[in-house]
Amino acid sequence: MKWFRRLLATGIRHEMAYRERRKVKVINFAGLLGGFSSFIFLLNNSLAGYGILMLLNCITLIAGFGILYFHKCGIYKYPPIVAGFIYSLCCSASAMLYDNNMEFYLLIFIGVYFMLMDDFKFSITFSLFNATLFLFIYHNPNLFPEYPSVSPTHRFIVLFNGIVLFLFFLYFFKKQNLAYQQRIELQNQELNLQNLNKEKLFAIIAHDIRSPIASTGNALQMLKQDIFSPEEFAELSSKLADQVNNVQENIDTILLWSQSQLNGIEVKPKTIDLLPVVTRVLAGAEIAMAAKSIKADLTGIVHTAITADPNHLQLILRNLLSNAIKFSYEGSSIKISAVRKLDQTEITIQDFGTGISEENLKLIFANHTFYSSQGTNREKGTGLGLKLCKEFAEKNHGKMWVESLPGLGSSFTLSLPG
Repeated sequence: MKWFRRLLATGIRHEMAYRERRKVKVINFAGLLGGFSSFIFLLNNSLAGYGILMLLNCITLIAGFGILYFHKCGIYKYPPIVAGFIYSLCCSASAMLYDNNMEFYLLIFIGVYFMLMDDFKFSITFSLFNATLFLFIYHNPNLFPEYPSVSPTHRFIVLFNGIVLFLFFLYFFKKQNLAYQQRIELQNQELNLQNLNKEKLFAIIAHDIRSPIASTGNALQMLKQDIFSPEEFAELSSKLADQVNNVQENIDTILLWSQSQLNGIEVKPKTIDLLPVVTRVLAGAEIAMAAKSIKADLTGIVHTAITADPNHLQLILRNLLSNAIKFSYEGSSIKISAVRKLDQTEITIQDFGTGISEENLKLIFANHTFYSSQGTNREKGTGLGLKLCKEFAEKNHGKMWVESLPGLGSSFTLSLPG
């Protein structure tokens, strides 16, 4: 039924809000329903030889399908209103001439237009107009006796057809409303999640970034007042440098995460040799690894071609390596390996540090949390780094997962095409 869905989407443009697109689709459905029913009546009346009814059917057929034409031309407000009055007048004329129960369609139109139109004044006006026509016809049967009344079977078919069409429209309208409500609920959930993320982000900025900067400022103020001896300051400066590096890393992560949330992630994939990228990432982490006397084991890395955005791959590996260093014990090692499986390459960074409990494993990639814990040297993080890694991996048609045992270390695996 792709052709039918395309007809329903006539006139819908990308810049429209979801509510406007939904309204256009429902009005298109009503137009199609009216047009097809007019076509069926046209065939039936042609067989029965009712020339005037055939003419009225042609008029309503053009009015129903005309709604889709005007929607395609970008005209949305007046076509449904004009079509509604045309249908009312044609049905009234049909009922007055042939006493065929078409006056009951006037009541159906009232219900349809109350569902379709947002303009309350128009809905009331249209309802009064239709109600007046209905009462006039109902109390004046056989107004034109020179025209023969249709058979009882014909009257029943007309009335039955109207009820079926109205129920069918109600079903479609209800289905569209449910989809609209589900979308609103989903948007509410996303808004609640964004509010939680925002609150957590402010907490991170207030505590994990503001506190180190404040302590650094206090230390510099004390140095200015000659409170520290050169030896004491030399010892303190090393700790201050670690704090500043940690703050800078956290700020970079927050900025990257914020950019991804505001502007989305643009992917420019290329075929990349993995080994030079890993070597470059390791070179950037030399100082941090040397501070803990950590060695890198690259025996599992070879020249492997993968397809990904080079900047994204480097960001993911840098975050995973930084995370491994953070939770590694002094004098331990970090193993980096790559395995080709079918059309994917799995890159694993394994440390032999503190590990992660099963309960906390569930929180690492959860959307509603910013899980973070202190490293072996009390290093602090934001809880955003691993989320960024997962998001960038998925944007590059890959995935990421973790395996860990408390006290034995963790293995983060990145799978990418290649």
